[in-house]
Amino acid sequence: MVDFRGLDEGLGHRQKRKREFEKLEEDLQAAKRIAVPMDEGAGKAEIEKVLSRTDPKTLGGMVSGRKWKVAATTRTSALGRSKPLQTSWDEKMRQKDVKKMFQERKSALKEDIRSRKQEKRRKKEEFMKRKEENTLKSAPVQKISNPKTTKKMMKSKNKRKQLQKVAE
Repeated sequence: MVDFRGLDEGLGHRQKRKREFEKLEEDLQAAKRIAVPMDEGAGKAEIEKVLSRTDPKTLGGMVSGRKWKVAATTRTSALGRSKPLQTSWDEKMRQKDVKKMFQERKSALKEDIRSRKQEKRRKKEEFMKRKEENTLKSAPVQKISNPKTTKKMMKSKNKRKQLQKVAE
């Protein structure tokens, strides 16, 4: 992920250095402020009030100024995870075996379907071949011995269709 916040393009690029300079001046003025001594009785209650709602390590208020922000009692890293991010080696191997068995079964079924289709196709071709042979056998045939008759039949389109060479 790229951070575009530091680019000198877009809105307010003319004011960028000016803002940084003003911020520096404010920081310097804050550093120059002098601490004013307080009465022990008057300020104690206020200090305890601030300390009670912040982390015991910090002395003042919140750095961000959010007085309503509740201090964390426990670390987020201490929270238990509901599900591990990684699966165990045995689980991975089991999943791998299941996947392999599934793929083998799938390929076997595909091969079975392919062989069935091939067998069906072969039977259909044999049937069509037998049918063609039977129609030729059962067709009425007349032997033409005169070449002039065949020559005459070749001139007509319909008669030409009727002519066939028959193997004897």
